[in-house]
Amino acid sequence: MMNDLSRHVVQVQRNGYTLLPNLINPEDLDRLTKAFDRIIREEAARKTDPEAHTNTHQVSYALIGKDSAFRQMAFHPTLLSLMMELLGPDFILSAFNGLDMRPEGKGQLLQMD
Repeated sequence: MMNDLSRHVVQVQRNGYTLLPNLINPEDLDRLTKAFDRIIREEAARKTDPEAHTNTHQVSYALIGKDSAFRQMAFHPTLLSLMMELLGPDFILSAFNGLDMRPEGKGQLLQMD
């Protein structure tokens, strides 16, 4: 009999993804959403990266360095366990970005990174 972690590992290996229901509790989700919305607003107002903030989408890079809510998610025990099982104990999280599509924005193709 497989435990939950093993089941998720198999799903990632077979499908390329897995779903982790209820991983984020409602309070943390609210915190993450508010932090992301604030960061997007602040960065858009500064207009420092015109390619990251267009009429179709807004991107924020390196979220871990911008709010503790994202740092907390990067160290979520369930996610860490899953990543260690899939990638080994020496894995490195090299990007933690967020994309906000505008209502008039077009979808984008799946990216391999």
